[in-house]
Amino acid sequence: MKIAVCLSGIMNHYKTGHSMMSSFYEGCEREYYIHSWSDASKKGILSEELISFFCPRKIQIDSFCDFSNHFGDADLDLTRLKNGNLSNAVSWLKSVYEVGKLIESDDREYDYVVFTRPDVFASGNRLLATIPEKNDGKIYSSFVSGAEWVVDQYNLPESGRGHIDAKFICSTKSNMVYFSKLYECLYKYVIEEKVPLCHHRLMYHHMMPIIKNVGHQQIWVSNQSLNGGWFYIRDNGFQGS
Repeated sequence: MKIAVCLSGIMNHYKTGHSMMSSFYEGCEREYYIHSWSDASKKGILSEELISFFCPRKIQIDSFCDFSNHFGDADLDLTRLKNGNLSNAVSWLKSVYEVGKLIESDDREYDYVVFTRPDVFASGNRLLATIPEKNDGKIYSSFVSGAEWVVDQYNLPESGRGHIDAKFICSTKSNMVYFSKLYECLYKYVIEEKVPLCHHRLMYHHMMPIIKNVGHQQIWVSNQSLNGGWFYIRDNGFQGS
């Protein structure tokens, strides 16, 4: 199986994440696409480090931007955002958008395209044991418990109430390029359609037309863990869903 792994956001813990995810990707031929942010004076250094470590197919490092005024003077509910930090929330979606452009501009074809973060790992079964070797077009994402996370074409929550987890999402190249374009629709979704400013809800809202046609399935990599075997890597250890 040939996969493209698209990494976005700040490259925290990328060496640990790569080491721990290697067993999850065992048996897959991988190519990396990377977008990240850096201080302007350190962009070249970070780019060289990531190129040396990942040998990515394509990489783009941009200077940090302030997205705190992305929606202008609109009255926003920031209660779903960690620390209410609007700039951080929008910058991650912009990073997903930029890495999406990198893979969209490439003529390579893959069995699956994966969007994930450098600070995520899965503990349990390999990817090959959790999704079909022949791509069926379905949206696959990391597991989170709760009724609002269970979405498929036969049991869709009301618009704005469904969720998709951000740790790991994969599907066809065309589906994932569409996924990356959520950033282009932010104003429409948040201001005009009143979707809560929450990555998980926005991703569901954006992907719902595709989910209605092909479905969505959460990936369990471990039956021994309440979070399905998915973790964030943090300075003080591992954090479950």
